[in-house]
Amino acid sequence: MSSSISPVKQSYIFQEPIRLNMTLSNLGREPVTIMHSYPYVSDQLSFSESNQHLPETEEYANRQRWGGKSIPRTLDSGGTWTLSIFLQTYTASLSPGLHKLDYEVVIPCVQGPGLITAAAKGMVSIRVEPPNPGQLRKIVGEYGRQASAGDSEAFEALLSMDSPYVVPELEALIQGSNWQRALQTLSRFKGDPAAERIVSETVQSKVPTHKIAGLRVLGRMERTDC
Repeated sequence: MSSSISPVKQSYIFQEPIRLNMTLSNLGREPVTIMHSYPYVSDQLSFSESNQHLPETEEYANRQRWGGKSIPRTLDSGGTWTLSIFLQTYTASLSPGLHKLDYEVVIPCVQGPGLITAAAKGMVSIRVEPPNPGQLRKIVGEYGRQASAGDSEAFEALLSMDSPYVVPELEALIQGSNWQRALQTLSRFKGDPAAERIVSETVQSKVPTHKIAGLRVLGRMERTDC
């Protein structure tokens, strides 16, 4: 197996969801089935810059607890699979400037009767422009409209964000079928009045599953290391 990652755009503004195309290729002679842990791509994907490991977000480090699920994908010999990922799913927003990130990915695969682990690595260049609040609000609003219309990639883009501009969109998503992941994302925004209000209202819900989920998010917000 090999992998390559490339940015979808030439540049992104600070805190915009950084959408990347990730291509996995089967270089072997036999078909393999990739055990894709949606929406986190694989069992392990890490980024580093200048030999310094970029810390993983809590959601990725605890992906099973945050709703990851296994979706197998079979690739014939010579086959490829390209999918979109968002950098902020794995690490915090990059500061403005040009970044050259090294990445390593470990891919669990099934080949014949056995389980194998394929490892791949590479480098991706990403340019981040200075903050532009007006433009960022427009981008968030457009992702919100797409997510409301059922676009799963737009949904993932919003859940990857670490800007409080996304909080109103998360509140809207909490009214949908995948409300729990949207609610969990609010734990990033400790100290934000709107985020804390939404969590408080969920804790007071008469629906037991909502109340329990709200209490878990509140617990993360109250942790001193958040």
